[in-house]
Amino acid sequence: MKSSKIALKDYLDFRTYIKEYIEYKNAHGEQLTNRSFAAAIGINSSSWLTTILNGKKGITDKTIGAISDFFKHTEWEREYFKLLVYFNQAKTVESRNDFFTQLKQLLLKKGYLAIRVLDNDQYEYYSKWYYSAVRSIIGMIAVSDDFERLARYVSPSITAAQAKKSIKLLVKLGLIEKDLRGNYSLTNSAISTGYNVKSLAVANFQRETMKLGIEAIDRYDSSIRDISSLSIGISEAGFQKITGMIAEFRKAIAEVANSDNDADRVYQVNFQVFPLSRVLNHDENEKL
Repeated sequence: MKSSKIALKDYLDFRTYIKEYIEYKNAHGEQLTNRSFAAAIGINSSSWLTTILNGKKGITDKTIGAISDFFKHTEWEREYFKLLVYFNQAKTVESRNDFFTQLKQLLLKKGYLAIRVLDNDQYEYYSKWYYSAVRSIIGMIAVSDDFERLARYVSPSITAAQAKKSIKLLVKLGLIEKDLRGNYSLTNSAISTGYNVKSLAVANFQRETMKLGIEAIDRYDSSIRDISSLSIGISEAGFQKITGMIAEFRKAIAEVANSDNDADRVYQVNFQVFPLSRVLNHDENEKL
């Protein structure tokens, strides 16, 4: 339960915000039930709020305005809440990126410089594929401030400026540190962000690495890459079994990498399983 005063600027999930707002009000003498909250914004249903909070339903612009009225939002809060809902309900990575940017700009416009909840540096780590590549290289060889040399190790190649920026970000995030000899080494720290930021950042990272996979067909000889594909017909149970197998295989690959004391290169390993058709009804007599 949230005991401190609720501040909308601290949230990147409108569902969590609504839930903790209600908990706060109830803890301070105002009795708000699911039904009374829904009724207050013009909805006659005792289960409506539950379906919203568990993500089964979204909310419309009309409901966004009604909630802002009930919460007595300022003009700035109304705009932030609306963008927050749009961000959470966006269907594509492009639109989520757009609303995320607007949220950051709105916070900066208000003077919230820290933007604590947005974790800008951590978000930045996933924005470029080569940040993780540089981090992996540092784990295998001695890397100093010779950014020209470091840039040459990365494939496809990056600039010395990009290599320098990578080092700067990795140091800032505590993922690497410089020793007394002037070389960088890995720390035991890991990236940790809120779910909404991390899920968006990882989606952006995956898009970049998938594009690298396409380019790798022409960029590298088949002797140093392995790219294959398979189109199959499966059930929901079959899909779940396959994703479980991939999860185990991913762990096995990580174990191989962790135990490889002679590592001398960085590889990207992608896994993709996605639909090529809608769910077919075997009882339907229709032509597809």
